[in-house]
Parts: sequence; C-alpha cells; structure tokens
Amino acid sequence: MTTKIIRHHGVDVRVTYTPGQGVPLVLCNGWGANLEAFDPLLTHLSNRAQLRFDVPGIGGSALPRVPLRMPQLAALVEQLWQHFDITEVDVLGYSWGGALAQELARRNPEAVRKLALMATSPGHIMVPAWPTIALAFANYRWLSVLAKPSQLFSPELLCRVGPRLFGGDVLRRNPQALLANLALLREPSVAAMLWQLAALAGWSSLPWLSQLRQPTLILAGRQDAVINPLNAHILHRLIKDSRLRWINGGHLFPVLDAPQLTAQYLAGFFDEHANVVTIRSRRKRVARRAG
Repeated sequence: MTTKIIRHHGVDVRVTYTPGQGVPLVLCNGWGANLEAFDPLLTHLSNRAQLRFDVPGIGGSALPRVPLRMPQLAALVEQLWQHFDITEVDVLGYSWGGALAQELARRNPEAVRKLALMATSPGHIMVPAWPTIALAFANYRWLSVLAKPSQLFSPELLCRVGPRLFGGDVLRRNPQALLANLALLREPSVAAMLWQLAALAGWSSLPWLSQLRQPTLILAGRQDAVINPLNAHILHRLIKDSRLRWINGGHLFPVLDAPQLTAQYLAGFFDEHANVVTIRSRRKRVARRAG
C-alpha cells in the first residue's frame, strides 16, 4: 500500500493506493469520516486494487480556506487517480460520498467503468430522513452539543443515540458495537464538517441521473434512519442501467451490520471485467507499434 500527500490547487490531500486485482476501486466516504472508516468492508475485498482518500479537511488532508463545491471535489479526485497513471476506475460512494461518486460518473463517462452507491441519495432534493433521526437527540444535552459540534463524533454520544440515529438491529441489541468503528475515526474539526455540508448544499443529481450510462449497483439498508430508503427507489428509477439490492441493516450496514454481504454484492458486480489500463502502458504499446 502506498500512502501519499498530493497537492491539488494548494490543498494537501492524503491518499492511499493498494495494488491488486481488477479495475482500481475509488472509494468516496461519508460525512466526517476518514479513509480508515472503510476498513471493515475492505477486509472482505482485500484482493482488489483500491484508491482511498481523505476529503479536504478530513483525516490527514488539509482544510482549504474556502469550501470546495462538489464539481471541484470531483476534479480533485480525478487528479488523484491520474497521479497513479490510472485511466479506468470503478467508483464506490457511501452516504455523503455517494453524491461525489455520482458527480464523478457524470464528469467521467469514459474513465468511470462502473458505479456503486450505498446508503445515499440524489443530493439536496431528496426524501427526508425518518423523524427518528431527530428523536435520537431529544433531551440529550443539546446545548452542549451545539456549543461544540465536534461532540457529534464522541463515543459517549454516538453510542447513546446510535440505535435511533443510524438504525439497524445490531445497534439496537448492542449500542457498544459502534465503538470498534469509532476507533477508526479521527475527530474532524467543526470547519471541516461545515465545509463538507457546504459542498453538498444546492447540489442535486436529479436533472442528469437519467444520462448516466455506467452500470450501477444501488445498495440500501431497509432500516436506514439517516438516508430514507425511498431515495434508493428514486436512484434506481432514474439510472437506466441500475440494479437495486436491499440489506437488512441501518445506515452503517457496509461497515457494521453486514460488511461481508455488502462485499459479496460489490465483488459480484465489479468482477465481470477487471483489467486496468494505465497511461504508461498505453504509451508503451504506442511506442512498440511505432518501432
């Protein structure tokens, strides 16, 4: 595995690339989560080539002076895979990262071979979450949380509100099950969290989802309390070449409720064609032909 800090337009971005089988899989993470948050899922996809990164301001990536919009973030991710001479990728987007994944597919119809969307929505215009997401925080030291929003990532708070906030039988039975996932996170700054929300503000894929041509796998948790499962139906209806798979879990199904089953669905979807072509190899072939 190679870990680098790559500078793009004055912003230092932490990225890791793991060589392996198949077309490299670019992973776009959820709100406030650094690249290690995908570890429980990738344990079951360990042989696959992977490119992971921290969104600017998150994890090991520097916070830009002003928020980057979703198209700007997509341009940044394109630079990351090009840095490794990769010209064809599969893209996986989870939650907030699902919006970024959709933008990448729209901007790169030739480079993005396949698209997978997990627990996500078409953006600003979406079916809102179930009321339980608000009830999760009811009467739980709201003033202190508002005074220091970074507490939203504290183990004490998330274990208490997790069952209602994220949904899923695993957390209902044992809220402490969340601790292993929280141990992978680096607490983001308030500014970083706001910058990510600003990137998504006003962004919607609804006007152009029907134009996407990539085969798309949509995975949704039946008990997701953060992203209303009805959004999965919208994505499936508008993306012409898409299939929808349901998983019995909450919002954290890829890393908590069902990482192994999620990986099985992903592997089955991505493994049909897996040969990556790099810029360097294309140049060598052109040179051989010319010789």
